[in-house]
Amino acid sequence: MSNTTTPHILGIAGTTLSLFISGGISSISLFTVPVLLTQPISALQLLQLWKAIFNRGKTRAPLVASIAGIFHLSSAYLVHSRSGVWPVPSIAAAVLTMAIGPFTLAVMGGTNEKLMTAANTGSGKEDARALVERWGVLNLVRGMLPLVGGVYALLDLSSSQ
Repeated sequence: MSNTTTPHILGIAGTTLSLFISGGISSISLFTVPVLLTQPISALQLLQLWKAIFNRGKTRAPLVASIAGIFHLSSAYLVHSRSGVWPVPSIAAAVLTMAIGPFTLAVMGGTNEKLMTAANTGSGKEDARALVERWGVLNLVRGMLPLVGGVYALLDLSSSQ
């Protein structure tokens, strides 16, 4: 494997994972949440389903985003070590992809807390549908972060050819 191939492979891997996690996150908001909201189920059942979806994603999405970010940053470091130039799109891709964690805490944290409390205690369940709908919108915005990161990485990959 040549010295120029390694950063390229790392960039492709990071881009693939960024776009993959964006699709995974976004599909919950675009497909799953609307179906949940149209089901003839109680507020408590809706909250339990949301909790199951949330718990599945809370470990997997950050892991995939972190691996993607590591690939992007590793590629950027190798390019810099060989050329002395930092590839800004690769760094932006890493930052945007890994930003799903801080976004979740800072922007979605209050909604997540209300939903989790309602799911665990039943208190506040009267707001369940509105909260799940709000969560779906915020989650879609969160899914755009790695998408934009993936697009930056694609631009970087296409310019390095």
